[in-house]
Amino acid sequence: MPFTENKGVRLHWEEAGSGTPILLVMGHRYSSKMWYPAIPALAAEHRVIWFDNRGTGESQTTPKVTLPQMAADALAVMDAAGARQAHIYGVSMGGAIVQEVAFQQPGRVLSLIVGCSGALTADKPRMPAIMRTLYYLPPWMLKLLMSGRRGDLGYGSAAAPEAIAVDQAVLAKDKFTVKGLVAQAAAIAAYSATREAVAGLPGTTTWWPHPTRGTGRCLISRARLTRVGRRSTTRTRVRPGPEPATVAQQSRGGP
Repeated sequence: MPFTENKGVRLHWEEAGSGTPILLVMGHRYSSKMWYPAIPALAAEHRVIWFDNRGTGESQTTPKVTLPQMAADALAVMDAAGARQAHIYGVSMGGAIVQEVAFQQPGRVLSLIVGCSGALTADKPRMPAIMRTLYYLPPWMLKLLMSGRRGDLGYGSAAAPEAIAVDQAVLAKDKFTVKGLVAQAAAIAAYSATREAVAGLPGTTTWWPHPTRGTGRCLISRARLTRVGRRSTTRTRVRPGPEPATVAQQSRGGP
């Protein structure tokens, strides 16, 4: 089980496969174990690198963190893996983290894939601070509060019941700390990217719609992979839904 550090913070990471590196960055609350549906398909043709964000899995929890620090964690993992450049794919909070990676070190990004996420510009809504208190509730109470949700648990109609059952089983064993989740939520709330910075992201940036816009929950196992070209530096797209918005559309708040 490999570990590395970023300014004293211990980070757990793993890898599989060989070829052009792809770095996977998970979203809020989940450890990197939730990449389980995507890793085998990606590792068949690429070197896949994934890690636990602070407060999840085997990585260290810190009482406070910022998204730029979490982007620096991702870069520290790339350094530990000896990956000078990589395709970088982030979902949800991870989508904001990978954008920040591109802001900090654009030369290390072969392509950027932002899934189930968007640009966290100042005009985008954030979770109210009062909502973060829900993380302190015992699990049984959270389940009770969630019991009124629709039967598909937010996965969407395209997800097979068997896939949902497997996902829920993995999720039930997923490790995190409450302190880590609160720190992550506070980091998201405090972060803001400028529209100019977003518009300046690499031309190989691919955006996929947020699940609330009709794609259902971001069930990674639904992704199908398309290799574009044969050179190791060509873009790899992860395609779980309709054609993505361009960076210019996203910076204007378009679809």
